[in-house]
Amino acid sequence: MRMNTSRPRRSLSRNVAGIVAAGASIALLAACSGGTSTEEAGDSDAPKSFEGQTLVVNMPGGFLGELHQEYIYEPFEKEFGVTIETVEGLTADLLAKAQAQKNNPQMDVLFMANSGFAQGSAQDLWATMTEEKVPFLAEMGDDYRFEGDTYVSTYNGPVVLAYNPDLVTSVPTSWEDLWDPAYAGKAIIPDMNGCCGVLFLLQAAMDNGGGIDDIQPGFDALQELKPNLITLFTSNSDAQTLYTDGAAALGVWSIDRAVAMMQSGASMDYVIPEEGAPLVLNSVAIVNGSPNQELAEVFVDFALRQVTKPEFYTQLASLPGLDEVEIPAEFKDVYPSEDEMARLWVPEWSKIAPEMPAWQDQWQREVVF
Repeated sequence: MRMNTSRPRRSLSRNVAGIVAAGASIALLAACSGGTSTEEAGDSDAPKSFEGQTLVVNMPGGFLGELHQEYIYEPFEKEFGVTIETVEGLTADLLAKAQAQKNNPQMDVLFMANSGFAQGSAQDLWATMTEEKVPFLAEMGDDYRFEGDTYVSTYNGPVVLAYNPDLVTSVPTSWEDLWDPAYAGKAIIPDMNGCCGVLFLLQAAMDNGGGIDDIQPGFDALQELKPNLITLFTSNSDAQTLYTDGAAALGVWSIDRAVAMMQSGASMDYVIPEEGAPLVLNSVAIVNGSPNQELAEVFVDFALRQVTKPEFYTQLASLPGLDEVEIPAEFKDVYPSEDEMARLWVPEWSKIAPEMPAWQDQWQREVVF
């Protein structure tokens, strides 16, 4: 539950159609035990003939990784008698590995932000999935199935302005609060190795008259932000440490990471700034040329069933790729309000992806310190 009571309690009686692509209709439940209408994982007709095989999948960091382990990896290993070998890295790192291994893939399945998948699609890095091989695809909303079913949505949530209520002078309301001289040496933002860094750069450009076609105002704004920055964090565990230790008062983060800290009892809260915030779409894909294609298809089907259960996605304050989404009442405090949801915008990764190499070069020259 929300640990800070310095602002009005959030409400979830709403419909957010149009926010996440076609949107998701949210129904308020009395308790988490309501479940979902999808069949339970393990009820699939997929043959259980994979005993002794190994599947290589990436492991997200922090609390999200713990959820993957508890709800996806361990149950799948137990049910199918296989071993899941994990690799680590944020979106840019995983994409680079997939690119380097294109002619000899060493990974089978990847979970990451759509920013990486959009770039990889142009290089034919992801295998096409079918409803025959991945039956749960049929349950997913059409707007959550991308590039001819080469990747499909898992969990989606906004980039937020996270803050420690004990260290801010007042509850922030705007991205501009990051530039407040009162927070000199007390703010953090992500590096560009993750999608949040890319999207914050674009948000800064938009807030200063630019956009995808004119990113310079974003770089100019980040140059002015440098006196307030402790670091450009390259892992979520580093960001969590900076908040926990009291070094960081506020910063740019993803909603699931902020909520994980809130649920742990740490002094943490977040806002969707008045200017708006980008929505991070996350997906799963099978690496094209995976040496374990059939097992990977069974795994993705299993994973989609798991991540679309309320007991999984509510812990991230995220929305799965379903047209109808159930939110248990006891989680309503950690989800954005109706007004906040209305301020979210969906990034056009098909337009952003071609620009990213140049942005990354400029980021290294002008932002990294």
